[in-house]
Order: sequence, then C-alpha cells, then structure tokens
Amino acid sequence: MRTALSQFSFALVVLRIFTSEFYPIGALLACYGAAVLLVAVYRRYEGNRQFFDREEEEQLPPSASSVGRGRRMGEGDGEAGTGSIDGQANGRGSVRQVVVKKKFRTSGNSVGLLVGLSLVSYSAMIVLVWVLLG
Repeated sequence: MRTALSQFSFALVVLRIFTSEFYPIGALLACYGAAVLLVAVYRRYEGNRQFFDREEEEQLPPSASSVGRGRRMGEGDGEAGTGSIDGQANGRGSVRQVVVKKKFRTSGNSVGLLVGLSLVSYSAMIVLVWVLLG
C-alpha cells in the first residue's frame, strides 16, 4: 500500500515539474502504482485464507492409554493435536482418531505477480529513458 502511494506521488512530481517529454514516464509510474495497489488488495484478500486447519482421520491401534482419552490442541508434538477420539473400533482392532493439523500457505501468488509486474514496468522504464536520450 505504501509503495503504491509513493509511486503515485512520484508520478505526480514527474508530471507536474518536468516538461512534456517526461509525461510517458509519469504515466508509467502512475500505472505501476495502480497495479501495485491492486496486488496489495489481492494479497490482503489472499491473506485472510493463509492460515487454516485441516482435519485428518487416522487409524490407531487400541491401547489402554489412548482409548477414551484425547489430547488437546498444542499438547504433545506441537504440530498436530487430537480434535476427538470416537473410541469406536472398526472391527480390526484399531481406533479411529480425528487429528487437526495447523497449515500455512505462503503468499507466493502475490509475490510472483508483483515480481512480474515490476520486471515489465522497469523494462518499459528503461525503454522510455532510452527513447528520451536517443
């Protein structure tokens, strides 16, 4: 968000202070600022879904220590906890257990989008400066 605002302000400085030859550069900076703002909104939208829980069912062998007794989230190994143990054998002598695992998904989509956008924008900037000098 701050990057988009700084790009908008720099584009305004370029458009206001410099002569008309620099208008394409100012317009490019304004478009880049708008695109960075859209990526920031997309990242905020995706960020709400980065942390989630996933439930898995596991078959455990019956033992006196695990049947009828469940662990709370965070006890034991730190990565997985027991949501509930239903205590029912499935006919083969094992107990079905629901395990809740904490998952984290990175924001690689928005980072990749911003990298591609920046490469295109700065390549266009180099071309515009080259045309301006030549």
